[in-house]
Amino acid sequence: MRPTSIRLDEETLDSLDGIAHSLGRSRQWVIQDAIEQYLKHEIWFREEVGKGLADIKAGRTHSHDEAIDAVRKLGINVE
Repeated sequence: MRPTSIRLDEETLDSLDGIAHSLGRSRQWVIQDAIEQYLKHEIWFREEVGKGLADIKAGRTHSHDEAIDAVRKLGINVE
């Protein structure tokens, strides 16, 4: 690992320390875990958006009414 530094306000640091304490972990561990989770989600999200844009470009879309009908078939009441 390579060191880096960030500046955080007191409220954020207090939250980090509270979480670290409750988990029995270090502040560094909580920050590392949070960043890893964020990056995994961000990569997944961007991939899913890319898939959606590819579907649009290929013409694989549905109208608003078709989407509403599909949701209603799931038993969800949509107005």
